[in-house]
Amino acid sequence: MTVNVDDRVKFPQAPGHWNRDRVYRVAEVSAAAVLVECGGNQYWLTNEQTDQLGMTSADRVTDK
Repeated sequence: MTVNVDDRVKFPQAPGHWNRDRVYRVAEVSAAAVLVECGGNQYWLTNEQTDQLGMTSADRVTDK
């Protein structure tokens, strides 16, 4: 998934200690990782990690 700074994302496949419904703001994007933030906390996630966590746009409505 391609993201840009200020996009809003969610991680629906995240492990239990993550809030799967929490919306994170993309703060920075590099070729190999993205920096997401929520509530003053920031997390660098590699592209592999974002795939594992199922990163999806928080602005997009998905049908199940």
